[in-house]
Amino acid sequence: MRKFIKAFARSEDGAITVDWVVLTALVLGVQILLLLTPMRGSLVGVSESIGEKAGEYGEFLGMTQGLASAGSGQETARQSRSRRAG
Repeated sequence: MRKFIKAFARSEDGAITVDWVVLTALVLGVQILLLLTPMRGSLVGVSESIGEKAGEYGEFLGMTQGLASAGSGQETARQSRSRRAG
């Protein structure tokens, strides 16, 4: 086992492999960066649009829930607690 480790340490094959791995990772990183940079504006636009729609639906649901609870005669939890406390 010691002979194998010494031979491996002396061999330059491992160093060449590491060089290729680092070079490949660098090329892939640059390609990903170049791919995502033009798409950044559209991704931001899509996320803003989703946020606006979620806000509109939240406001709509808040209004309909308020109307439903007021129109149905059901008391809210806050009204129930204040009635019990008072």
